[in-house]
Amino acid sequence: MPVVPRINYDTKRLVAFLDVMGFQELLKDSTLASLQKYYDIANSFLVDKTNLYNSVAVDDNFQKIFVSDSIIMTVDLLSETEVDNEQENFERVRRLISAVGLLQYLLAIQANIWTRGAISIGDLFLEENTQTLVGPAFIQAYELEKKADYARVIIDPRVIAAFNISSMEFGDRLNSADTNSCHVIIPEFKQPFGLPQMQNDAVMIDWFRQSFDRTEPTENFFQDLKSRMLTKQELFEKGNKLIRYLVESYIVRTRTPLETNSITRAEVIQKQINQASGLNLPPMKYKGLATK
Repeated sequence: MPVVPRINYDTKRLVAFLDVMGFQELLKDSTLASLQKYYDIANSFLVDKTNLYNSVAVDDNFQKIFVSDSIIMTVDLLSETEVDNEQENFERVRRLISAVGLLQYLLAIQANIWTRGAISIGDLFLEENTQTLVGPAFIQAYELEKKADYARVIIDPRVIAAFNISSMEFGDRLNSADTNSCHVIIPEFKQPFGLPQMQNDAVMIDWFRQSFDRTEPTENFFQDLKSRMLTKQELFEKGNKLIRYLVESYIVRTRTPLETNSITRAEVIQKQINQASGLNLPPMKYKGLATK
């Protein structure tokens, strides 16, 4: 007889739901090359991430599952009854956001695959062996993903509320870590930069930020972006929103210390944004550069 999983909500969990945009077009590819590349990159990343979690954060209980064009990743949270658990839970949020952002980046840059989604919190049961997934936390992430109308992942306000802080405080705390693999953009009410910021309606992962510190070529990504925008109105709208995000990501990153190789890369990315969008971004005034 088949093994029937015992459904339980023993602990609160963080859950990330990612959906591939334009998945039907991948299925139409007669060679299946793009579809295979998607699964190759995602599977390789998730296997490596599982091994990493098992070696440095085994208590997170990192789990993942594929459902057609979707990827679900989840980790345990500790009980709120112990004060020390709050910091550990925040680190688990940081680790999951880092994992999601890097996967978004790799798929976009290496395979021209855009993903959108959401991260939520709550009751969830996931058993990889039986491919069983159920719980309100998943439904919350699934519903919120629909509001991510271009390539972005939204952080559910419930995640922030779990730490009893404001969205601004959440962003400041998360972004203060000495890493570019985990960063979020939050709605701003002021415009401190030389260019107007996009009108954010959500706290979202800044996945493109990693492009300034990694070595993967970004030319194909921008060529694909420009090509999609000239295909039909729906993609034109999504592409414009994505460009506004890329500009903001660029502005925010180049206001922080950059090493010499990152400065060179930032200048290349600036030109690629201009070429894909028709914009003419003014030269950025880099401040406090780390010129190692």
